[in-house]
Amino acid sequence: MSMNRFMHPRNRYRREKPDFAQLARDNPSFAAACQLDDRGRVVVNFKLPHQLAALTRALLERDFQLRVELPLDRLIPTLPLRLNYLHWLEDILGPSSSTLRGIDIGTGSCCIYPLLAVRCHPSWRFVATEVDKRNAAYAEENVASNGLQDRVRVALGDAGRRAARVSIESGGARRSSSTSACATHRSLRMRPEAQGLLNTRSDSRHPPMSASTAASVESFSSGGEVMFVSRIAQESSRHRDRCRVFTSMLGRKPSLKPLKRLLERLGVTSYGTYEFCQGRVMRWGIGWTFQSGISFPMSEFKRRKLQSRPPLTMQLPQRPAGEAGQASPDYSLDSVFAWCKRVLKRRLRIDCWDQLNKQGATGRRLRLSAKEVTWTRQRHRRRASGSRRRQGRRR
Repeated sequence: MSMNRFMHPRNRYRREKPDFAQLARDNPSFAAACQLDDRGRVVVNFKLPHQLAALTRALLERDFQLRVELPLDRLIPTLPLRLNYLHWLEDILGPSSSTLRGIDIGTGSCCIYPLLAVRCHPSWRFVATEVDKRNAAYAEENVASNGLQDRVRVALGDAGRRAARVSIESGGARRSSSTSACATHRSLRMRPEAQGLLNTRSDSRHPPMSASTAASVESFSSGGEVMFVSRIAQESSRHRDRCRVFTSMLGRKPSLKPLKRLLERLGVTSYGTYEFCQGRVMRWGIGWTFQSGISFPMSEFKRRKLQSRPPLTMQLPQRPAGEAGQASPDYSLDSVFAWCKRVLKRRLRIDCWDQLNKQGATGRRLRLSAKEVTWTRQRHRRRASGSRRRQGRRR
């Protein structure tokens, strides 16, 4: 199922799907790489690296006036996902995003995020860090070929040292400088998973539509993405006063839970998560800050999901009964409170305890504990219960 409708509202590819035929007419290199189907239509086989790279190059040149070279033995970026991430960063920083100094950890051969960022925002500046020499060489060449050396600097790190510290400090987040955002976006896996010995993809999921050309240095890390981002989070606390926002993209939803627990232990001021939806691919983002005045937006996917989920409602009777079950003459706070407790306990089997209010607070408070989910599929449950009663009477 395509999730393009959940793309970021400002993502241009949400509104306009690329016209391959027109793109082939305008770009001879793309025309030479793609193929025709039985009806003579221009199609792209996303499982062929050279066609995927040709599409990315053609779209970058047409839509962003960027010319890049992409090696076929390194990760080939797709644009809808990268734009979703960039727009998310814009939303986090808000009005202050008019001027930004950013650090991109693991920029890759294309240097895609810094190039897109500075092309869309002329006042932005980026330091792109990379530990792979081949990636760094291509990144420097792509920056130079577009004349953006004064706005994007590629820094080669030492893979033998701690990646987080090397990337953040080589990116400029030292005591003498100030950085707006630090971003990492690699979907890293543990070595057994990367080698196919461990499969985290469920049987019900479709196989990936596009080829993965990522080198080992780009695709796996000791401990996987959780360990990698955890090291960056721990290192970020040392730069809390010099970097406003830290963000990371994740390839697996289960990675969010341990990272959120870690951020809470580190005492971050606030953090947020995000869903990046494009095509049949979903990725997850997590961002955090040690500074005040920064909020993390809700994704289009989560917003629509909440809108489609009706709230749990309970309709009050005309005369709610009190604690002892006698009808109350009016809707007093005590009678309504007692009625709610009785409904929660009897109908939904939810345990309830009275809670003391904080000093100065008004109203009544309850603490609830549910041992099973009883508040969903209520119509189905009523039908099943009625069916069991009818069968019992027949016996």
